[in-house]
Amino acid sequence: MAEALAGDIALALAQRIAETGSAGLILSGGSTPGLMFDELSRLRLPWNRVKITLADERLVPATDLESNERLVRDRLLRGEAQAAVFIPLWQGEGDPVESAIEAVCNMERPFAMVVLGLGVDGHVASLFPGMPGLGRTLDPAADLTAVFVPGQASRRPRVSLTVATLLDTRRVALSFVGETKRRVLQSALTPGAVEDLPVRAILRQTKVPVDVYWSP
Repeated sequence: MAEALAGDIALALAQRIAETGSAGLILSGGSTPGLMFDELSRLRLPWNRVKITLADERLVPATDLESNERLVRDRLLRGEAQAAVFIPLWQGEGDPVESAIEAVCNMERPFAMVVLGLGVDGHVASLFPGMPGLGRTLDPAADLTAVFVPGQASRRPRVSLTVATLLDTRRVALSFVGETKRRVLQSALTPGAVEDLPVRAILRQTKVPVDVYWSP
């Protein structure tokens, strides 16, 4: 799965660069993408024409083990891919939403690809069931770039791009592993409220194609 997704990302980037001279890529953190980052870092591309940022970020230092930025820097921005331009979603201080908006404004749009994970509760990026203002963050037509996500006992505060921003792309890749998350996807494909399983906002839109990458 990691190899297939890395190859498809590289193809999407190369096509976008051929069309416009540059390309933007939105990535997610978590436990799944590390192997894919390893594969992608080995592929030859004009990486100096690629800009990368994140779909969401925990409000922690970039050196923290929970930082998505750290994962990207450690596993992707090396080898062939070390020439890529990485734009942090959060600069480590100041208003995280303003920081995320600035990051998006510095990206090439529409993005060549957005790569999302899937949580066991159906969340994508850091758009969780039950969070304040969830309906607007999931609205593909909302004039809203990014949102602050309050922390909870088991979750650090975060900043996240909204569905409207994530869909400003040529393609979306939804990547996850395990039978539990496969069942979450199956549930998301059945009728029900988008707010109950936020991934439904991605799956139900008709603006851009969504490809699923899954491994047991």
